[in-house]
Amino acid sequence: MDRDAGATQQKVQRAAGDHVVFLRQNYHQAIYGDPNTGLSHTWSLGIEEQFYLVWPLVFLLLKRDRTRIWFLSWAIVAVWLYRGFLVLVLQRRQGYIYEAFETRADHLLIGCLLALVLRTEMLGWLWRRVCSSALLAWATVGLLVLSTIIANLATWRYRDTIGFAVDPVLVAVLIAQCIVLWNHSLQWKSSFLVC
Repeated sequence: MDRDAGATQQKVQRAAGDHVVFLRQNYHQAIYGDPNTGLSHTWSLGIEEQFYLVWPLVFLLLKRDRTRIWFLSWAIVAVWLYRGFLVLVLQRRQGYIYEAFETRADHLLIGCLLALVLRTEMLGWLWRRVCSSALLAWATVGLLVLSTIIANLATWRYRDTIGFAVDPVLVAVLIAQCIVLWNHSLQWKSSFLVC
């Protein structure tokens, strides 16, 4: 019985060392492949932890919002170009593109860019137009569905190049649309209740 308990403890410690340290889980899977365990999904936590170790420092170093927006915009484009180079020229393994920090950081950068752009009201005219009706929000959902269908019909290269660039931008637009439409809905409801 003690021998079984010791073996179990060793397995748990090995699993903890290999998988619970989320900070490197994404690279472990990107390089060696998905071990198909109960913790395989933690690769995305690794990306988030790596991002949130770096982003606050960048945020503090770049003092002005316009500088942050400029930096984020260029960083996103750089990730897109780098990922395209890895996929189309170096033909890196699909798992690496899917799970490595430097190939997926743009998704989180786009969320940060959205927050800054909305907070500073940059491109206000564009956001007012894009967020002006529920029909446009449904069009954004339709484009996301279309991109998913294309990704399923095309090779993984579409997903890892165009899809990984377009989808997070569409999600950011949809988030902004939902915020505006929800606020309009609340205003309509409160004005209806006041009358």
